[in-house]
Parts: sequence; C-alpha cells; structure tokens
Amino acid sequence: MHPNQRKQGAILGALVADAASLGFHWLYDADRLADVAGAKPEFAAPNPRDYEGVAGYFAHADKSPGDVTHYGEQMAVALRSLAQNGGAWMPADYLAEFRATFERGGSFSGYIDAATRGTLDNAKEAEAKGEGEGSKEDVELSLKVGADDAQMPAFSKLPPIVARYAGDPRLLEIAEEAIRITNNHDEAVAYALFGARALEQVILGESILHAMKAAAAEAPDSAREVIESALALDENRPKYIAEHFGAACYTRMAIPVSVTILRDHLVFVGGVRQNIFAGGDNAGRGIFVGAMLGAAGGIGGDGIPLSWLSRLSGLERYLTQVEAACAED
Repeated sequence: MHPNQRKQGAILGALVADAASLGFHWLYDADRLADVAGAKPEFAAPNPRDYEGVAGYFAHADKSPGDVTHYGEQMAVALRSLAQNGGAWMPADYLAEFRATFERGGSFSGYIDAATRGTLDNAKEAEAKGEGEGSKEDVELSLKVGADDAQMPAFSKLPPIVARYAGDPRLLEIAEEAIRITNNHDEAVAYALFGARALEQVILGESILHAMKAAAAEAPDSAREVIESALALDENRPKYIAEHFGAACYTRMAIPVSVTILRDHLVFVGGVRQNIFAGGDNAGRGIFVGAMLGAAGGIGGDGIPLSWLSRLSGLERYLTQVEAACAED
C-alpha cells in the first residue's frame, strides 16, 4: 500500500470510527449496550432511552447517524488548519480555528468537554490581559492556554498531524505542541505521544503490533508500564478490558483499552465494533483505534468499508481537506 493511502486511511478511519461510535458514546453499562445494540452497534441513532437506569451520560441529542462527536470535530479543526496552510502546522492558526469552532456562536453545536472549555477560558483570559497581539505573540499565546487536563482531546487532533509529518523529524515536537494547546498536562502528553509514535510507524508500513511495542518502549516509565500491561493482558472481551483499565475519558484508561483491542483485532470492522462494545468513552478511543486500523488497512478489504465511509457526514469535504493537508512542503 502506498504511504499516501495509509495517510488517507488514518484520517478517514479516525473520523469513521468516531462517527460509528456516536449512538452509544458514554454508555458505560456494557451489558445494556450489548442488549440494545445487537451485533452491529455502528452508526446507531442516539436514543436517551438506551441510557435510562444505567451508568452513562447522554450527550448527543442534536446529532444524527453519520455525524462525528466533539472528538471528531476537534480532529477536523486540525485537518482544516493544515489544509488551509498547504499542509504546514501553524499553532496560532490552529488555536484561532479551534476558537472559531467551539466558542459560543462558533460553527460547532454540541457537547463541549472539559479540556475544550478550559482552553477557551484560558485563551479569553490571556486575551483580556492584552496577550496575543501580533503573529509572534499569537504563537506564544497558543502554547500556553491549554487546560490542565489529561483526557482524550489530547490525542483527538493528532491523526492528520501524524499523517502529514510521518517520517519527518519534526513530528514529535509538533505533536507535543498540538497536544499542549488543549491539554497542558504531562500525563496527557505521554499517552498521546505514544499514540502518535505508533500511528507514525503504521503509516510508514510497520504492523500495528510492532508499532505499539516500539512506541511503548519510547514512552515515559509510568505510561510504558501501563501500555505494556495492555499488550500482555490475558483478556480479549471488551467489557472486561474496559473494566480492567477503566472506560472513562482519561488517556491512562482510553489508550491501554485501545491497545488491547488493537492487539487482537486487526480488521477495521471488528476492531471498531469491539471498541464500541467496550462502552464508556468509545468515541474518544475510536479516534486512535480507527486511525491505526485505517492506516493499516486503507479503504476496502480489511480496512474501512466503503459502506461505512459513505455514511460519514461531510465526506466530500474531508476528502478535499485530506488531500490539501497531506501536501508536501
């Protein structure tokens, strides 16, 4: 497979997996999820009745099947920023696009997570102090407004950045910069950079398992030990994987759950379904799971099914942006 196909697969795979998870996002009761979802949980319509009487949070009343969650929209912000700058990473432009999307009156309508709220509040506070006037200061502003938050928005913007800069020695520096714009937290950086390293290796042609092992070896000790335990976990049932590591939005939970699922499910459909069935923050995990499986399998075959891809709202726009974002300098 050509590297450009892997890059496209990583970006589209993340968006498709996120959208596929929408209907059962934040339904923490895996037994209820299995009962209401049947064998094919993907692209379900959000239904508040599915969440009644069990652990869960119904957040997407205004969304329809095929729409991405706020995680997918966070990734789309990075994709748009890259596309409108010829593939160049511009942190000030990314923050401006992020604010135009998620601030009150912005283009996004839906759930706003804690990392996003914190980042927006910090940006407004810095602006009120007179910071961020001029291009140099705008860059400096973008690098100090991130929320003190270790949840999955840390990774959600990375697939298009990794796709664009895979094989480039600047990748990890750029990725950390992007992470800290919304999640200025060392734990978030450690786990999200693991994801970036692993995804880069898959885009460059390594197997998913080899990529995860190699990326784990480069992680700080605290994250490395958890990720290696996920690779070694003697369990492959999604409900119990999530119970073992936790099904919430924190990177220290979501990344290891994703790792164990990816270890055992190398076909896009199977991997994304298992991630949905694990419950909890399946959409947040879906960005990583979908990017890895999409990069490995591309479109069609064991990769992203055309029937799933065609259900993604805004597909034509994303295809155009992927082409522009992955343009070489």
